[in-house]
Amino acid sequence: MNVYRYATAYYNAVLRLAQDENQYLAISLDPESKVALLTQIQPLWTPKGKGDMKGNVFADHVTIAAEPSEEDWGQFGEGERIPIQVLGTVHDDQAQAAIVALPEFIANMITSQDRMPHITISTKAGVSPAYSNQLVSSAGQSFEPINLQLSGHVKFLKRK
Repeated sequence: MNVYRYATAYYNAVLRLAQDENQYLAISLDPESKVALLTQIQPLWTPKGKGDMKGNVFADHVTIAAEPSEEDWGQFGEGERIPIQVLGTVHDDQAQAAIVALPEFIANMITSQDRMPHITISTKAGVSPAYSNQLVSSAGQSFEPINLQLSGHVKFLKRK
C-alpha cells in the first residue's frame, strides 16, 4: 500500500470511527464465494427448519476486529480484496462455522485478539452468531477438513 493510500485509508477510518462506534471491521464474502461456501457446506439450521433445526444462516463474513482501534481501521482500504482459504468445519448443538486461513498480516490481528479466523455458517434459533467464537476456540485443531478457496472485500459493517 503506498503512503498516500495508507494515509487516506487511515483518515477515512478514523473519521468513520468517530462518527459511528457501532461498526466492526470484516471481510465480506463476494456473492460467488457465499454461493460456493453454502454449496460445499450445507447449513445445519435454517429459517425454514423444523423444530430444533430452525435457525439462522449467516455465511457472509470473517470478522477482523469486533472493536477496532484507530490503528486497525487505518490498516485497510475499504474494498481491498482478500483471499480466504477454508480449512474445515466445526459444529456443536448450537452453531456451525468454517475455520479459515487468511493472509498473515490479517490473521495476526485476529489471533492477537484471542480469536480464530472463521465464518459463522448457521446457528440454532436464539443463538447469537458471536457464539461461534467460543465454538471454534474450543474445537482447536479438531475439525472436518475442507479445501475451498474464497474471496471477499474489506468492509466496515454495522452491528445488527
